[in-house]
Amino acid sequence: MILDHHKICELASRYRPAILEPTVSAFTSWIFDLSHEYIPSSKRDMFLYERRQGEEFEKGLLQIARERAADISDQFATLEYRDPLDGTGDAFAMSRLKIGNSPLRGGPDIVYKHIESRKIIIVENKCSTAIPRKWPNLKIQLWCYGQIDRWLDAPDVILIGRVYNPRHREAGGNPKDIATWYRKDKNFDSECWELFEIFRSWLLKQVKRPT
Repeated sequence: MILDHHKICELASRYRPAILEPTVSAFTSWIFDLSHEYIPSSKRDMFLYERRQGEEFEKGLLQIARERAADISDQFATLEYRDPLDGTGDAFAMSRLKIGNSPLRGGPDIVYKHIESRKIIIVENKCSTAIPRKWPNLKIQLWCYGQIDRWLDAPDVILIGRVYNPRHREAGGNPKDIATWYRKDKNFDSECWELFEIFRSWLLKQVKRPT
């Protein structure tokens, strides 16, 4: 069972993040844990198995996806950034999402710039059996990337989550589901800001703790 936004906010106010650092990874890992808080015990073992399977399968499959991404260039968009998947990817600053004096940092999978409209297209690839629009941490992750300083001046940022099913290895790198959000969407932005404010409050409490 994936919880709705209001329930996640309720849980977020009660349970502090396991990783207290200003990174997209820490933020989204916390949202993932909160959103799966009430998985029935009868389904938990299968969920954990599929999560491990997805993690093992993800790197190779997503390497294929990134290689294919370069083929899109020159037709309607230019390739702005692609995570090299070797641990040397950029940790972009998001100054709008500051925690104290530290901006949130993280790096997307693939970024394009649409040639005609100049809009930015950010793509995040995942392996899971979950439906992407019911996967709150993917939504939060893409929202964060939409705040990256380097692309704040873009007229809009299109945020695309592509989910590959780890059970279908024969699919050859074709996503099973795609979800799209837009930085300009006020409801989307409001929900994500609400969770970020709670995340920020937890980190600031940690900073203020007496030594």
